[in-house]
Amino acid sequence: MNSSNMQPFAFAIATHSGDLRYCRILCASIRHFYPHLPIRLLCDGAPDVRPLAGLGDIEPFEPRQPQLRSLRGLLTKLRVLALVEHYEHVLFLDADTVLTGPILQLPWGGCEALVDAEGFRFLPSAAKLDYIAQHCFEPEQMQVFDPSFDCRRMLAFNSGAFFLKRGSLGVAACLEVLQRLDFEPRRLFRYGDQGLLNYLFNRAAQQGRLRLRHQGFMLIPGPDPWHLLDFSDLTARRVLGRGYRRCYLLHYTTPNRHRSLRAHRFGDVLAAFEAAYYRQVGTRTRLRDGIGHWQRQLGQWSLRLRRFVAP
Repeated sequence: MNSSNMQPFAFAIATHSGDLRYCRILCASIRHFYPHLPIRLLCDGAPDVRPLAGLGDIEPFEPRQPQLRSLRGLLTKLRVLALVEHYEHVLFLDADTVLTGPILQLPWGGCEALVDAEGFRFLPSAAKLDYIAQHCFEPEQMQVFDPSFDCRRMLAFNSGAFFLKRGSLGVAACLEVLQRLDFEPRRLFRYGDQGLLNYLFNRAAQQGRLRLRHQGFMLIPGPDPWHLLDFSDLTARRVLGRGYRRCYLLHYTTPNRHRSLRAHRFGDVLAAFEAAYYRQVGTRTRLRDGIGHWQRQLGQWSLRLRRFVAP
């Protein structure tokens, strides 16, 4: 794309038919803080995202590279490497996140990549390799795969949200790694996308091709240290009133992805943005989505029942 036609910024969201409800909530939260910025969807399969267009400037993105178009599941988010060719900066978000504040106030403009590695940065040195092994890849296997990569210099981050600048990570580098693994990244990388993105970002940083910066901006309820902290001030009223300042992003479904909204620790925030979404797109869409939700639930229950009674 000609640089004169380059757009400055876009949000990118990975989604599929099973988490469209989360995607709607996230898009509504983005529109609460940023009514007009483009949102591009990285779709696994063919989820019906047409109603989301009612929030304005939301559409699917298809990369031109057939190898990226063929990626499914968690690897769908790797399409962001192609999307960022069309924008100066992109903020990637997992569908099961929600904005709790004006996240673009972060100092993302002066670096090639901005990540949240809060859970890793404060670990004692002796525990960091164990963390990498648990969340990214086995350091011993990485030494065989890429002897030049230094796990001791690595900044491990959660790949559910990150800023990326155009030209900082190329599609070719990603495809080269995938081809070496016969497009089966789980042979080396934990969760597929998590380990692979950590490797790509950190390898580029170690080679001097990318300035990788960290700032804590994301809350993941449940694991330490979050369950030890008091977040009673994180309420729908404060978030909608733009009065919450302790984090900008909530990554809420891990590890209980299929709980009801109200069952989540901050369910009132999620319910408030879902209500805001349906106020925009109309009650007919809400009725259709509700019917579809219960049809999927009944299908899952029926499948479980058949497995239970099968001889």
